[in-house]
Amino acid sequence: MKITDRDYLTKDNFSAPESKRGIFTARVVANEPICKEHNRLALKVDSFPASKPGQFINILCSTSESSYPRVIEQADEGQLIMDKANVLAAPALLRRPFSLAGRRKDNQGAQSVLEIIYRIIGSGTRWLSQLGEGEQVNIIGPLGNGFRTDFLQSETLAVLIGGGTGIAPLMYLASELMLKGQRIKFFVGAASKDILPISKAILEDKQFPIIIAAEDGSAGFKGTVLQAWEDWLGRQSLSPSGIVVYTCGPEVMMREVAQRCIAMGVRCQVSLERIMACGMGICQGCAVKVRTETPPYWQYKLTCTDGPIFDADEVIWQDG
Repeated sequence: MKITDRDYLTKDNFSAPESKRGIFTARVVANEPICKEHNRLALKVDSFPASKPGQFINILCSTSESSYPRVIEQADEGQLIMDKANVLAAPALLRRPFSLAGRRKDNQGAQSVLEIIYRIIGSGTRWLSQLGEGEQVNIIGPLGNGFRTDFLQSETLAVLIGGGTGIAPLMYLASELMLKGQRIKFFVGAASKDILPISKAILEDKQFPIIIAAEDGSAGFKGTVLQAWEDWLGRQSLSPSGIVVYTCGPEVMMREVAQRCIAMGVRCQVSLERIMACGMGICQGCAVKVRTETPPYWQYKLTCTDGPIFDADEVIWQDG
């Protein structure tokens, strides 16, 4: 069910039938662990606009009432009375961004089922983990821009490199590319098999041409996902013009993948992760420094509206 909220989103942008995004109430279809530290959340949404791999949704990780600021007791001396329990119990005030890990029609075909993968690390994701089947969730989306695939040729090899929860948008991309008959190679990595955020069905059914890397050697290639890709690449005879790389994961990993691709002359797109409270360019909290062709040869763009997908050679990577 679509919710109209003119105080939050303008009618011109979000309420018209041709709108490309909106506020929706979704119902939980599934909420289950897929590894030691990650869960899969499936949400059924009516009339959700068209989306692309790489786009995301912002989820209100609390009930509307619990997200309002609370009155906190104040002592006579003027000090706030708060203990650890008060802080930990506080609901998530800001929405949380989650990449779409997949999208499909339900059995009746009238509604879309959106999938996300999340790791429980704070009050917002902790609230999500407690949702049961049939419960409602308020979401905004689809937000941001998706991966570009229009330049792919039939003979092009799409190489997907994902680490941790960064695997999620690449799963959506892999599914869409395979439906189009595109050649792909999917590299996924984590510190160990126990925290690899991929379902057992994908691993066993081999839905994608996939290479797994575990740093502790508990599955597949022993080492990082970047090392696994370089090991595989060294055994191939591929022209740089015949490869396109898509990557998402820890920023240090993406930076290394980007630098390797730039050195090789391989086109690469990265999906950046930032704090995106509004998801629509209002809060200005997700700035990323990018190159320009005119002085001073750099500027800031917003990850939520200009991205989260950027060309690798466009991003000015921070040291560290």
